[in-house]
Amino acid sequence: MTRIFKTMFVATSLAASSVAMAQSPAPAPFIQGVRSGKLTPAETNALAADMNALKAVKSAAMRDGFISRKERQRITQMESRFGQKLKTMVGNKRSSLPLKPLAPPRR
Repeated sequence: MTRIFKTMFVATSLAASSVAMAQSPAPAPFIQGVRSGKLTPAETNALAADMNALKAVKSAAMRDGFISRKERQRITQMESRFGQKLKTMVGNKRSSLPLKPLAPPRR
């Protein structure tokens, strides 16, 4: 009886963690980059599309209730590439905030 209970508990906790993994929120640097203006609208759209693709892959992997080794490797690779791309885009010198206007020429 206790063995069955332990097995059900482990299965339930693994399923809950997998569902949480599939529904992860946007990473903090992405949100901060949008708020601070460090990401241009084009960069924001590209990163949002990558996040949606990653979310779709995660939900497809969880459709059968089990994430295989190959699916886990693909998800890990996509997350790594997304993180690298995010770091690059937030760290570049582009900004969505307008530049300060130049002072009018003196006469």
